[in-house]
Amino acid sequence: GLNSPLTEKFGGVARIFCDILQTDGTHYEEDPRYVLKRTLKRAADLGYTFNVGPELEYFYFKSSQIPPQGLDEGGYFDLVPQDLASDFRKETVFALKKMGIEVECSHHEVAPSQHEIDLRFTDALTMADHTMTSRLVVKEVALKNNIYATFMPKPVYGICGNGMHIHQSLFKGNANAFFDPNDEYHLSEIAKRYIAGLLRHIREFTLVLNQWVNSYKRLVPGFEAPVYVSWALRNRSDLVRVPTYKPGKEKATRVELRSPDPTCNPYLA
Repeated sequence: GLNSPLTEKFGGVARIFCDILQTDGTHYEEDPRYVLKRTLKRAADLGYTFNVGPELEYFYFKSSQIPPQGLDEGGYFDLVPQDLASDFRKETVFALKKMGIEVECSHHEVAPSQHEIDLRFTDALTMADHTMTSRLVVKEVALKNNIYATFMPKPVYGICGNGMHIHQSLFKGNANAFFDPNDEYHLSEIAKRYIAGLLRHIREFTLVLNQWVNSYKRLVPGFEAPVYVSWALRNRSDLVRVPTYKPGKEKATRVELRSPDPTCNPYLA
């Protein structure tokens, strides 16, 4: 069963994630969910669990009419009364928790009427399912309150767009394979090679991570979007960011891929 805004709207509702099978019962090779399953099996065969945690950015507008009208003039981490949509965001977080989706945090983002919900990291398949559900719930809560939510990468010119930064790590058992206590940046050789792979193949990845014309209106200088194929600790203009290590937080060692936007297919991202 599904305990969400959909239940109030339609009554009894079920949420089911399915795999696409052919008539002979075998998996359809192009099914994105099966593509992810195959990739995760390859990682598991090497002893790894692939964990991810996305940051879902979106805008609230008064309606779907053009030009879009925001609800507030708030900024990064603003509180009420600047963050007028805090109750809508809070309602969304509570709905997600009722559905078994753990939220790490939520806050107002940089641009006026822009918001972010960060999902607590888990294995990639579960997180892809959670991302699909979360995008639906964000929109349904908005409609319930007679407003409009959009994940469009760049709905308004001249301000920051919507990204879906993906935090990524590999675990072996309960140990974070990306962590090395003796390295200057606390990154293992595996983590560094992983980063190198992201940088090497990002041109191909971009076809999947940024699949709309509007996606490229976001990827421009000056709006906290990545514009350099490089990695850094703090520079948000780099493709990959490595969050600063905090003593005792070895399991939080990760890399953040900053180019994806929330309109991409989470099973392929």
